[in-house]
Amino acid sequence: MPRPIKIALCQLTSPPTVKEGFLKLESTIKEITAQGGADLAIFPEYFVQGIVADAEHKIFDEGEWEEHVSGIAKEHGLDICVGTFVERVREKDGGEDGGGGGGVKEKKYNTAYYFNKTGEVVGKYRKRNLWHPLVASHSPHLHTHTSSHPN
Repeated sequence: MPRPIKIALCQLTSPPTVKEGFLKLESTIKEITAQGGADLAIFPEYFVQGIVADAEHKIFDEGEWEEHVSGIAKEHGLDICVGTFVERVREKDGGEDGGGGGGVKEKKYNTAYYFNKTGEVVGKYRKRNLWHPLVASHSPHLHTHTSSHPN
């Protein structure tokens, strides 16, 4: 019989800066560990960055922040779902005829990541239905990556 999974649901407000967001994420993980631990900690959407619709400086390039959260997951030995990050992604544009030569197109995605306790990204979801103020500045997209959980 599978063992139960202990989940920490972390409902927190976004700190004013991204740096404070990462510090709050890590201090919350330490608090969870001190209180007996969990198998998975789930954080809310926009927790680290806050709302970025009018704050371009808070937007990360794709993958730019992953190493930091990966290290936290590894250090504390628990899975982490960090809610969402708004990421800037540069993709090749197929050009008007789809035959290439269109250059590079920049898009922004609201992306949720799942890190396992070894720090590996094992799940990724780019939000498809965007909150109304973000529709003009973000790209709706459905992209998922899943893997089985050992528990």
